[in-house]
Amino acid sequence: MLEDSHLILGHDYSDDIKINQLIADPRFYSLVLCMGGNATNLSLLTEEQKKDLRPVGKQLLIFVIDGTWNTAFKTVRLSKNLRSLPRISFTPKKPSVFRVRRQPHAHCYSTIEAIHETIDLLGSSQGFDGRQHDQLLYVFDSFVRQQIKHIQDVKELTGTLNYRRYKAAT
Repeated sequence: MLEDSHLILGHDYSDDIKINQLIADPRFYSLVLCMGGNATNLSLLTEEQKKDLRPVGKQLLIFVIDGTWNTAFKTVRLSKNLRSLPRISFTPKKPSVFRVRRQPHAHCYSTIEAIHETIDLLGSSQGFDGRQHDQLLYVFDSFVRQQIKHIQDVKELTGTLNYRRYKAAT
């Protein structure tokens, strides 16, 4: 679904060989998807401006930090190599559908939703053709429904719900 993606575990990537190789690779122009601050808001760009996000002849390489919002901000702050990269963000069109956890704010998305929205916004300006990325939301929704069912099953069995971040499905 996300060809050429890498999952790299950790918190401080300053000395991570793989990440430093990717950043140094002349084929790529690296960015970090990171809300707030000095990030370029993709939602406000024209198609031409989106094309100009990367120098001619380079591919966008987007680093996406998975974790809670606090963890993601801490990871970028700790990682000198990521901290020095340009940042992109977007303005969510609607609230998150991640009903298993409460997001800190209505405009906060889960990592999967954020990846989907980024691909949606970059679209054809960066060579994303079609709607294959919609599969991300299908898989995500299936995961959320399964988690909600599990939580409800536990509540039925135990008579209590001891998962503090759950909010009832709407």
